[in-house]
Amino acid sequence: MVTGMSTADPRAGRALAQIDVLTSALGVFVAALMLLTVIMTVFGSGSVLGFGDAEVCATARPGEVPWGGQDPRRAVPGLEADARWHTSQIAVCVEDPSLGVRTAGSLGGLGEIGIFVGSLFLVRRVIGHARRSGLFSEGVSARVLTLGRFLVVAAPVSAFVARLGDHLVLDAAVAGELWFSHLLDLDFPWTLFIVGVGLVSTARVIAYARELQDDVDRTI
Repeated sequence: MVTGMSTADPRAGRALAQIDVLTSALGVFVAALMLLTVIMTVFGSGSVLGFGDAEVCATARPGEVPWGGQDPRRAVPGLEADARWHTSQIAVCVEDPSLGVRTAGSLGGLGEIGIFVGSLFLVRRVIGHARRSGLFSEGVSARVLTLGRFLVVAAPVSAFVARLGDHLVLDAAVAGELWFSHLLDLDFPWTLFIVGVGLVSTARVIAYARELQDDVDRTI
């Protein structure tokens, strides 16, 4: 039995049409930009995820790598006697890196691209099914649930992989540095994680609303 909530609503289709076009255009633009960047890299005038750059850099906090400090009079000219300065991050770069170091340096960007492409693909699936079957169809709730779970898992995994890449670069750049030291001391991507949890909750609300509508339809 096809209920009223699972039947496509023309108004919802019109409302989603603009988002559908926007996400399609965004996907085409990103694909074209990446293709152009790859072509420029092949011909020596660009870089993709660090491949093509003369050096590979990673960031670390003071204490994660040996840090001798700097003369504050040179670092901040005119610093008053009752003021102080500090640095929150240090950029450490490897010149003429090996393929392994380049690959490690690209892990952070690769994770970000993976989240973007994966999210865009899953959002397109949600929009497409919603236009065909209605906003409160079973397929929409399942696809929203998949999108939410993807963000919940991919966000911390991407952050961990980026952190691992930085430490592999630091291991190659700093004598005595161990790649696994401070590995779990990462900046957790709370925003993406919370968005994912919110989407999982939204999917369950949509599924529950559909069940309620089915109960109403059966009593009529």
